[in-house]
Amino acid sequence: MDTKHSIIWTALVAVFFAAAENRYIVVETPPKDRAVLAGQSAELTCHIHRAKSKPNHIVQWVANSNRTGWGKPLSYNDRITVRDIPNKFSISTAKPYNLLIQNVDLDDAGKYTCNNVRTGKPIGGFDPQLIVLEPGPCLLQEITTIKEHEIITYTMYVRYAGNKDYSQKPTIKWTLNGFQQSAKADETKEGIFKSTITMAASSLDDQKELSCSFGVLNIQERCSTRLNIKYPARKPTLYIDGEEIDTDHNLKGGDVAILRGISEGNPEPSYTWQFKGRSGESFSPEEKGDTKQIKDAGVYRCCAKNSLNGYRKCSEIRIDDPADDPGSGTGDDGLPSTGGEVTCPEMDPFLGFDNPRPPGTPGKELGCAFGTGTELFTGGITTGAKLGFHLGKSSANH
Repeated sequence: MDTKHSIIWTALVAVFFAAAENRYIVVETPPKDRAVLAGQSAELTCHIHRAKSKPNHIVQWVANSNRTGWGKPLSYNDRITVRDIPNKFSISTAKPYNLLIQNVDLDDAGKYTCNNVRTGKPIGGFDPQLIVLEPGPCLLQEITTIKEHEIITYTMYVRYAGNKDYSQKPTIKWTLNGFQQSAKADETKEGIFKSTITMAASSLDDQKELSCSFGVLNIQERCSTRLNIKYPARKPTLYIDGEEIDTDHNLKGGDVAILRGISEGNPEPSYTWQFKGRSGESFSPEEKGDTKQIKDAGVYRCCAKNSLNGYRKCSEIRIDDPADDPGSGTGDDGLPSTGGEVTCPEMDPFLGFDNPRPPGTPGKELGCAFGTGTELFTGGITTGAKLGFHLGKSSANH
């Protein structure tokens, strides 16, 4: 018989047996593979509508497991016929003829067939498998506390039995906040599946959830731990009234604003503030707190530290008053502000660098000076001359 005719013949046989089965029983829920955790009860489906089925129908469960042996008849319709395994099997009264198995363990795993005795065929044309899983203890505590850069290692295993092929073996997955992580799988012994995860603790993973899950078919189990990763306080980020700043900032005199420093660290960092005015004095004594009210122009320093820091981590920001900006007049020292323009009074026409006074020529000497400290310019300038300038931070004399 060629392949084409063989396929047709197989289909006709299947139709014949289905028709024969339908003459005796009406199936509500056909048998299917099922997984169960050891210690729980299992319900294998073979739900028959008895009122619509022939009165003389006969349904029988046959077991193939380590506990029962091969081809062990268990039932006759709604009656359990096996006597040597008491209190193990029963038939559901709510959904006849589903098979109920109490307190399942690995010995109960295997193939269970729900037979239509009249036709001699499995109902639904299917021999369902019962896969039993016996997981090892979850080693993940509710919270895992560890220092940054230390190594995290966990191993999870699950025993299993009853799978009919590789597709019904359990799998173990590790995730960090929902993202799957690489792990080493191991099944050197048949029926025991292991998985080991190894990772270095990172501050980026602090307070994330590390989860381990395993499952097959209808069973999906998981356990997890919250990673509490200890690490030193980082350099604080500075904010003014809630807005992040990373460059010098202008604030008008009289305005009220709050500086805040926020540092990452575990344990929670503590904060100190210091201030240095424009006159160049040393920083002020430390003030505790994560906020500082801005009162004067100058440099504000925020430092963060926790128990893991060898030294403080600090950030600085300079606050300028726009009144001291170019062209705004004089500063605190009475001299023109940085970047301003000055008009010198009437000068001796012969006073200057390149125009010395000839011997015996009368005249007055009136100079013009601006700048502070080493940033000083002096010289004679002709009447009404204007000189634009900008003071920098060079220590060299001009």
